[in-house]
Amino acid sequence: MALLRDWEGFSLAVEAHGLTSLVSHHFAEARITPPIAARQELVGLGIYHREANRVRLRALSEILESFERASIRVMVLKGAALAHILYPSVALRPFSDIDLLVDRTAAKQAQSALSSLGFHEPEALQSRGTPRGHHHLPVVTKTCDHHPVPIEIHLDALSRDSGVSLSMEHLSGPPQPFTIDGRSAWTLGHVDMLHHLARHAAECAPLFRLMWVADIVGYAVRYHDVIDWSDVRRRCPFVINALSLLHLVTPLPPRLLDHVTPTNDAHLRGVGISSKPLSGIIKRGRPLRSILRDLFDPSDWWLRLHYGLDDQAWLWWHRGVTHPLGVTQWLVRRALP
Repeated sequence: MALLRDWEGFSLAVEAHGLTSLVSHHFAEARITPPIAARQELVGLGIYHREANRVRLRALSEILESFERASIRVMVLKGAALAHILYPSVALRPFSDIDLLVDRTAAKQAQSALSSLGFHEPEALQSRGTPRGHHHLPVVTKTCDHHPVPIEIHLDALSRDSGVSLSMEHLSGPPQPFTIDGRSAWTLGHVDMLHHLARHAAECAPLFRLMWVADIVGYAVRYHDVIDWSDVRRRCPFVINALSLLHLVTPLPPRLLDHVTPTNDAHLRGVGISSKPLSGIIKRGRPLRSILRDLFDPSDWWLRLHYGLDDQAWLWWHRGVTHPLGVTQWLVRRALP
């Protein structure tokens, strides 16, 4: 840690990437002691996330109990599941909301069950509505012990912008069980989990969060011996390509290199930089030149990640044709009532 001489802003940067609790955990294991100001900030943020996780997981347990009584089949997605099946402590993987995947036919029943538990759509969001064909229902939330608990009922684990589907009807394998406070819960199987995590990381985002890298690489390593890598390569080459590109963000462990060939292009422009969401690009008062640049000139690295392009792909073609067509589809989809 001798290379880190300027600690100012460190905790804020770590928090932005969702790594506060994990970094504190590794600091303690490595006996690294940050300066007192940074240490206090990390400890304070860690306490907040630990309590927020506790509150949200208690609410999730109540929701699962309600869904079980109503015979609603449900799978827990992303952070709330990963905190249990990947990290040594649920406190190490913070999550701000809870994503649940249900059958399309049970979506309204699930939303009704949430309403009976006191979850409601915030007034500030009610006027916006949900775009047609959106992959999840409107967010509902309630406050528990001073912590907001937002819930998203997903019809599909992937947004329509990804161009593929990962719904209850399109799973590649059986779900995997885990427990929340002694209650049975289910999440995606290994191939579907890696696919979901990789696709989510490849979406447009204000910041490409290093927490996503920890999730994807950590999951691939943790379950390396039970993952059918030939099945991953056959069903989801997108995952293999994503891991290849993540090697430029953090070197992959040697055991993964048996299945993933790191990208040969070590000089890709903009490694680790996502394309901004449309809502962050198209804003009143922004110069047209800035809008067009952000829309049509994403980093080479993100372009390859988002569209699943390997070293052999003609990047100029996808930048000039594939991506403009994709942007057009995104704009049309959001313009439809």
